[in-house]
Amino acid sequence: MADESGKAGASGGQKKSSAGSLSWLWMLLAIISVGGFLTWLGLEAEPTSVPVVEEEDPTIMDDPSIPVVPKDTLAANKADYVAQEIRVHNVAATGTLGPKIFWGELGDPTNQVPILIRLDSAAAAGDSISGPFSPQMGAFYSVRGRVFPMNDSLAIDWGEDGEFAGEGEQTQAMFTDYYIQTSDIRPTPAQLRSGQGQGMGGPAADTASADTTGAGTDGEGDGGAGGEAGGAMADTTAG
Repeated sequence: MADESGKAGASGGQKKSSAGSLSWLWMLLAIISVGGFLTWLGLEAEPTSVPVVEEEDPTIMDDPSIPVVPKDTLAANKADYVAQEIRVHNVAATGTLGPKIFWGELGDPTNQVPILIRLDSAAAAGDSISGPFSPQMGAFYSVRGRVFPMNDSLAIDWGEDGEFAGEGEQTQAMFTDYYIQTSDIRPTPAQLRSGQGQGMGGPAADTASADTTGAGTDGEGDGGAGGEAGGAMADTTAG
């Protein structure tokens, strides 16, 4: 009986040893499996890309090779700047004629001089943040472009291309003498709104001008550039 008990004890010890070995083996296999799984995840995961928003180049409107012309000077001498690339600050938007054409005001509060602002494709497209450019009436803009004489043939061509909102806007455009073909436009910075020789001469004057300048887009003489065009049309009709 003693021999049988010894054999039973030995058999039990062998079973315990075997079970312990299997436990360690399973733990090792589990660790290897987890490590392999994490490695696979690391290889399969795509790198996360963070979109980078490109900022506007502030030097575009500050190119020293392009002269800054005070808007009252341009108002009095538009013919002197024909075909020249210039920069003009504090141009007030007073009336929209179409998606890419609007009335701008030059001069000073006592002598408002209208001029057409016509945007090229790049200027009209705006930027990636704000989208297509849309002038805000009464706002003041810094404009970069070339001055050209306006005539009826141009207005007709632009109308046929759908650049005007309607025939009334096309007719208004015929009554201006010059336009600025604009390659860059943006709101006039605050520090330039009070600079000498920039026309309006400060925010207070700018505000007063904005309050007294009409939109003038319907040719009915509501004020501003469009109103002047409407008045001119009325005089022509009467004649």
